Amino acid sequence: MVRALKIGKFEKPSSKVLTNPVMETTQESLSHVSYKVSNFLSTLANRFIWLFVAFLLIYLFWLAVQIKVNFFDTYSIFANAKGIGTGSHASYFKDRPTLLPLLIAPFFTLEKLLSQDGFGEVASRILHVVCFGLFLWMVYQFLKLHLSQWTALLGMLFCALNRILIHYAPFVREDIPGALFTASVFYFYLRLPRYQKISHYVCLSFLTAAAILMRFNLAPVIFSLIVSYEFLSGKAKVTFHRGIQVQIKDAWKKIIFLFVIPVTLFCVISPIVYVLAGRAPLGTAPQKFFHDRLIQIHTLKSVMEPCLDSVAQNVTFILDSFTLPVFCLVLIGFVRAWQKRQEGAFFHTLWFSIFFFTQCFLIRHNEVRYLFPLFLPLYYFAGFGLNELLSGLKHLMPKLHVSVLFQRGCVMTFFLSICAVPVRAGVEEMLRFQDPFYKSTIERDICRDAKQMAGGHQVWWLGTMYPIFPNDYVFDLEEKYAYVYHMYSNTCTYYLDEHIDVLSNFHSKVSQDWKRVEVKGIASGVGDGDVLLFNPETTAHMTTDLNELKSPLVMERVRILDFVPQLNMKGEKRLTFRSERHPFAKIYLILSENGLEISGAGFSDDLYELYFSVPKVEHPINISLFNTKSGQFSIQFSNVKKLPQLDKILLVTYDTAHPIWPNLISKQNHPKGL
Repeated sequence: MVRALKIGKFEKPSSKVLTNPVMETTQESLSHVSYKVSNFLSTLANRFIWLFVAFLLIYLFWLAVQIKVNFFDTYSIFANAKGIGTGSHASYFKDRPTLLPLLIAPFFTLEKLLSQDGFGEVASRILHVVCFGLFLWMVYQFLKLHLSQWTALLGMLFCALNRILIHYAPFVREDIPGALFTASVFYFYLRLPRYQKISHYVCLSFLTAAAILMRFNLAPVIFSLIVSYEFLSGKAKVTFHRGIQVQIKDAWKKIIFLFVIPVTLFCVISPIVYVLAGRAPLGTAPQKFFHDRLIQIHTLKSVMEPCLDSVAQNVTFILDSFTLPVFCLVLIGFVRAWQKRQEGAFFHTLWFSIFFFTQCFLIRHNEVRYLFPLFLPLYYFAGFGLNELLSGLKHLMPKLHVSVLFQRGCVMTFFLSICAVPVRAGVEEMLRFQDPFYKSTIERDICRDAKQMAGGHQVWWLGTMYPIFPNDYVFDLEEKYAYVYHMYSNTCTYYLDEHIDVLSNFHSKVSQDWKRVEVKGIASGVGDGDVLLFNPETTAHMTTDLNELKSPLVMERVRILDFVPQLNMKGEKRLTFRSERHPFAKIYLILSENGLEISGAGFSDDLYELYFSVPKVEHPINISLFNTKSGQFSIQFSNVKKLPQLDKILLVTYDTAHPIWPNLISKQNHPKGL
């Protein structure tokens, strides 16, 4: 039985609804023995759910230790945390929120002190699984505010079976901790009418600050929801006598502890993180932090989806992650909760509406993980919807004039049939991690091989992100990143503990066997002995077009031979250039009636790119591409009337390139690594 309550009124549900409709019975309808059996089965069902959740968490803890690959932005988080924890300051990725790197920084401090390679990664993933477990616990506690214990348990079970939550649990990102802190803020906020201690307000302040520090875009939606609920639920009284007057109970407490203190903590902690990470000195850290936020907002405008497409994509993501039966329960629960004016229906509807509107119409950069903070209100309706269906079926059964045991069997069968699909989806997601891909160290190996090849010289990333993905990489075709793990310069920055620059806007040419890559103009950016990690693809492939990925990642070393001019007689129409490192090689510039001839001898046969370094010109000028034959070459330029004034001549060539196919690493018949 569910009581009709006024919207916004907070009451503890009566003990009458703290029952399991699957096993619910009375002593009048069954014998004393059957009553005991029913209670035993009810207790068994509850314990089975808790045991399943415990098993899931243990499995995820094991995965946290086993997994070796990471998402693209996880490497940025790790690099920031390493900079804070060890003072390496190789690079700071300004687009990442500040709290998560600060929380896991001590793990990287311990990694350095203990000289245990990989300790920081593993400890960070374990902490993230703990956050997932706390999120499930918060879902259960939150739903108990408005629903029966059994219904809250069902909502938590459905949340634990969510395939995308299971997949993201062992990977370090801000989304699950952000959902945890968001749910915690609203949980403590709804308990304010019953708990007026200052300690409760202080806890609420720190949780609010943690939420907005974990994900910056949570700040406006959290504040909007609380303000909207205060006014729309009737907590705030607005009068128009002698002007507009607003009366809110404990208004100053709420303003100070829900807004002033969290915003102050946000403005203080973020610049401190910038100082610890070496991003900026203390005096300019606040200005630098807020300047970075403005740049980030401007960047996000370029990836926004159209509003209607955004709505369709996000609804599809919810359906894919919840499964169809649970999605239908959400719809049924929403209708029935509003018909019965169920306690909490208004708050959860407002919660979902504000967050969903913000994601679809303001942010419009769609990934399923951005929807995690609005999952809890949906599971409120899903749990309530299932409870309504089971209660309705239980009351319908006596009219069929069948035995009580048969009635109970029908209700149990119906319950299990609904749970079968989400259980299957959750188990399949757990089994997904058995793909050898997830235990591959291919990203780390590529980075360290590149460093070894460079031998003290610089490593560069050339091109866009390179996608690395398992055999089954599709969550939804419109979800570009869910199961795709891109490798990029931040991956190298983390593993090599040094800043890795990205070279772009260079025209490249690749041989058919991938053994040679020529990059036009490369001498203007790199030095002799530097190593390129080159993605030949012109676009960063996502889920929708991974089948079009046809190129390997290429690793090669750049060789730059520099030749300086020798003294020549005044008026002589010939210049000679020599190299200290290659004393037997010479380059000649000869001016004749036919123009300028550039020739050379003493070279190994290879393909070279010729550059002129001109005085007062910042970058060398690309002149020509040529092959040597028997150690010699000759290039003719007509219509040249005088010898050029040059600081030096540069010849660029490459060592044999190494093509790497990371995405075949999960095939047992393919060699690992290079």
